[in-house]
Amino acid sequence: MTQFFTNLRLLDPEAGTLEPAAVLVRDGVIAEVLDGGATAPDGAEVMDCGGHILAPGIVDIGVKVCEPGERHKESYHSAGLAAAAGCEVASIPVAAVAALPTQSNLCGGRAAQRGQ
Repeated sequence: MTQFFTNLRLLDPEAGTLEPAAVLVRDGVIAEVLDGGATAPDGAEVMDCGGHILAPGIVDIGVKVCEPGERHKESYHSAGLAAAAGCEVASIPVAAVAALPTQSNLCGGRAAQRGQ
C-alpha cells in the first residue's frame, strides 16, 4: 500500500525550520520526504493533512485524564475519543517515578470508565 500525505508543514527541530512538505509512505514505512509542491504517484492513497504540522518525535506528556473530579478538563470519554481519532494514549500512575506499565496500572481506570 502506498500513501501520499500532502498539504502539511514539516517541523525540523535541528534545523529550526517549518516548511511545506509531502510524505510518501510505502507499506507503512516513510519512503521519501518531498517538498510541498510534489504530486502523488499513480495509485497512491492521497491524504490531505489540511496544513497541520508533522513533527517527528514530539509527544505531549502533560495531558491528563482528570477523573474523578475535574471531568470538564478531560474525562475517560473525551480521552477515548481522542485515542480513536489517532492520538497515542499511555497510562501512567499518578505517583509514579519511572514506573513501568503493568496490566494492573494500564487497566486501573476501567472502573471509572464504565458507563461512559
